Amino acid sequence: MLKKVCYFIDYYPDLAVFISVLITSLLQAVIGNSIDVLVFAIFMMLISFAVTLPVNIIVKNMLRTKRPKNYYDHYGCVKNVFEGSFPSFHAQFAFSVATSYIVAIYFTSPESIRLLATILAILTSGVTALIVAWSRACLGVHYPVDIVGGIIIGFVTGFATAYTLVSLLKNTPMIYQIIGCMIFFASIYLLSRKARIKRASAVYINPE
Repeated sequence: MLKKVCYFIDYYPDLAVFISVLITSLLQAVIGNSIDVLVFAIFMMLISFAVTLPVNIIVKNMLRTKRPKNYYDHYGCVKNVFEGSFPSFHAQFAFSVATSYIVAIYFTSPESIRLLATILAILTSGVTALIVAWSRACLGVHYPVDIVGGIIIGFVTGFATAYTLVSLLKNTPMIYQIIGCMIFFASIYLLSRKARIKRASAVYINPE
């Protein structure tokens, strides 16, 4: 069962991100957080994603570290900008957007529910990020150092981005924030779809 969850996250990261954000946002709404706060938090995820993506590509292509053998059994010889082993893009992405979401929730939630909202964001987004990072080890497509490196870089980029920009962007008109949220989900979908197409002819390990 756990192996199948790992394969789902690996093959459908776009859907996994959407489900995670949906559940997290619904729980935030239940405790009384407004739609303005939730849209802004997702908007900050877009900004964080836009920062962490080029960082990952640059580091991967500078270091060009080899993947574990299981990666090539899993994906085949698929050439792309994410092929390098260090750092894990999944781990870096997950922690970057999760951290930016948590920071945005903390700084924009009403004071009366700020602590509860932040704890809830950590328990949902933070745990989801940990599961994503763990899935890379479970599938054997990264070395532990790649995953730890991805977690650290993702946390730093997510925190720095959100902490720096929350005060500057929190008054951005709602329509622009909504457009930003749509761009975020569309970008994740297009990247995931492109990866699925490239892997269509790869040999996969049986998840059983």
